[in-house]
Amino acid sequence: MSAAGGYVPPIFILPRKRMTPALEKDGPTGAIYKCLDNGWINEELFLQWLKHFIQYAKPSAEEPILLILDNHASHISLAIFEYCKENYVHMLSLPPHTSHRMQPLDVSFFGPSKAAYRRECDLYMKSQLSQRITPYDIASLVKKAFSNVASLSKAEAEFKSTGIFPINPNVFSDEDFIAAEVLQSELIVVQDVADSIFESTSAGAVVPASSLTPTFELERNITTPSTSTFCPTTSGPATVSLSQIGIPSTSKDLPSIQNFIQMPQKVAVVKTRQGMKKQHATILTSTPIKDVIVEKENKRKAKAVKNEGKRTGKKIKPQKGSRDNVKKKILQDSNDTSTSDVNTDVLCQGNDDAKDASNLCLVCGEFGRNNEIWYRCTSCGLWAHADCTGWDTAHNYVCDMC
Repeated sequence: MSAAGGYVPPIFILPRKRMTPALEKDGPTGAIYKCLDNGWINEELFLQWLKHFIQYAKPSAEEPILLILDNHASHISLAIFEYCKENYVHMLSLPPHTSHRMQPLDVSFFGPSKAAYRRECDLYMKSQLSQRITPYDIASLVKKAFSNVASLSKAEAEFKSTGIFPINPNVFSDEDFIAAEVLQSELIVVQDVADSIFESTSAGAVVPASSLTPTFELERNITTPSTSTFCPTTSGPATVSLSQIGIPSTSKDLPSIQNFIQMPQKVAVVKTRQGMKKQHATILTSTPIKDVIVEKENKRKAKAVKNEGKRTGKKIKPQKGSRDNVKKKILQDSNDTSTSDVNTDVLCQGNDDAKDASNLCLVCGEFGRNNEIWYRCTSCGLWAHADCTGWDTAHNYVCDMC
């Protein structure tokens, strides 16, 4: 929205993974549609919207454009800074916590737009019985609400009410800043007169009775009927002095009123976030901001490289208690080229393996041959020929006995 009454078609950011043309059905003319996991804008989407904005605003060297934004982190990056410089766009950020008074869209456009959208939703629900509003109906409803609210007079009035155009530095009075002065002012406690008297008496000072007892007299009419002939009474004016009334002694220490009433005090502000810089209204396309952006980008890249190094250098530890399946293989020694030095009689006489059942195949009961693969049962731990088991792999092999 511009001060001249022009409007740029909106951007739809939908919380989805993929975009489909059905979401653009009957939407505002010229609007763009994007998808993001959380449905919020980021630096990449803001750069795409900036390109969309420049297509309608058409800035040039003779007629640059001032783009007023709030202090959002997604509104500035190195790519956005360079793109604005190339296309003659000057970005200005508003001071924090002032959007409700200084941003034209927030002052009198977002509220009526939401109200108009709710009315369109109510009309849709009344006309389409037993149907709910789906994401594919949002674009058409927004188009109807946007066309009813976006007017030339509203845009001009919004910029005028915020004092942006025409420029009006007196649009805000001192009353608008009273709320901020509460945290800056110190509490002034006025001591009560009675407290000062009590403190002086407790310190041993002599206080005249006139300071505690008023000297004036109260005049009242006392009319009492006669009740006895021995004690007649008369009716008439009588004066009673307050000095004749017993007053408690002030020789003892009397409690102060502050012991009963808690006086308001200024509460110290607790900083919840350390290292947070105070933000001001800033020209986001100025040279000092570029230096800050470049430094921020370098820190981000260094952090990404550091995290990537930690991720690639991480060792994977095997899980405890897991037992790998073992393949037993009998290989012939390549150095044994002759069998002339082998004494077969000694081998037959001292052959103790024939008596060991663990060296026999579970299925066929025979010994293994050269270069033959064996599988081990994961249940009983005994061995069998791979060909006898009928299994293609030793992974999770269980014999027929188990």
